[in-house]
Amino acid sequence: MTTTMSAIGLPFDEAIDYLRQKTNVTSTGWTDVWQKANAKAFTVAGATSMALVEDFRREVAKALETGSTIQEFRKTFDDIVRRHGWDHVGKPGWRSRVIFETNLGMAYSAGRYAQQTEPATLAAFPYWQYVHSGAKHPRKQHLAWNGTVLRADDPFWDWAYPPNGWGCGCRVRPVSEAGLKRQGRSGVDQAPERLPITHVDRKTGEVLKGSQGVDIGFDYNPGQVWKNAPGTAVPGLTPTAPALPPLTDPHDVEAFAERVLAGQVQSHAESVAAARLPEHLAEVLGGGRRDIELSAFRILKVAGRADEVGGRASNPHPEITPDDWSSLHQIIRDGTVHLDAAQRGRHRQLVFHWFDPGTVKKRQLMLIVRRVPRPGGGERLIIPNFEQTGERRRKRVTAKLREIRK
Repeated sequence: MTTTMSAIGLPFDEAIDYLRQKTNVTSTGWTDVWQKANAKAFTVAGATSMALVEDFRREVAKALETGSTIQEFRKTFDDIVRRHGWDHVGKPGWRSRVIFETNLGMAYSAGRYAQQTEPATLAAFPYWQYVHSGAKHPRKQHLAWNGTVLRADDPFWDWAYPPNGWGCGCRVRPVSEAGLKRQGRSGVDQAPERLPITHVDRKTGEVLKGSQGVDIGFDYNPGQVWKNAPGTAVPGLTPTAPALPPLTDPHDVEAFAERVLAGQVQSHAESVAAARLPEHLAEVLGGGRRDIELSAFRILKVAGRADEVGGRASNPHPEITPDDWSSLHQIIRDGTVHLDAAQRGRHRQLVFHWFDPGTVKKRQLMLIVRRVPRPGGGERLIIPNFEQTGERRRKRVTAKLREIRK
């Protein structure tokens, strides 16, 4: 079956940003987070704990950023289900495909919309054409729309910008004036009429409204909502799940580290929000903080240059590069995790180990995230140590620690 996933190929920034900026929301069923709210919320129908939602989000993000397959996702799906004891609806193969295809398909769609609505792109390609996926068993309405050319600002795209249903692989092709003429057209087509339909949820008896030709709940444009609605200002997304402030982009984290090591950052207290703990790891660590502060002082300390800013000397790790600092979110998302539970007066901290997939010999990194008091009250998350390590040191460090994630 041809789906949106078939056309993704390499990941692109807009799709990744769309997924990163969502807010985790729990649900008891697929209608709890309805229609446009899905453009701002990451949810899995029936996932009632934040830890479960975060685990699925981590694996979906990994698939989008690295291009991993549905087969790889199914393996982690089984692990997540077993770890949380989740009693899901449907067989594992079907359920994992729905989560994988729907979330990545929506991210791809939103990213494409963001690209296609850039002013320069719209000036060059003022028309859009509906392209059917070529599925073996097509939806008749989607097939009827195949080849339809409309202006990019036509209201049709407000409710029928694909994907237009579960497993839908339709897409939108931008068309220029010259492209329109090459197709033998003198103008655009008549826009399909939006006809209302209703659907009764057999489980709840709730009457759901939709549009003919589009699966219930899909008659909205995820990219349009994401681009135009500020924060979580979307009907159906309650203020009980506020959006977290955006993190510093990994490329900017790398640039910050480069400036620090080059002596171009004057204040050792200057910092960026370099990564964010998943909610369940923040709960394990204790306290409510999730954003990890990366200061100029910490970068210099890891590099063995703490004396330059009045800090105490520690074991130097000059092997840690600015590129390594840009990988913090990957290490936290994919690495193994152990808890050092604040014994003998030490601060409570998490110990991450991660094999860098971009290196030939799978270079191993160890990262420590520590919860410490903030001067004047409150708390913060810092990185007291970051180093390249080996298996013997890994075993020695984690020998008496509680394993949180393999």
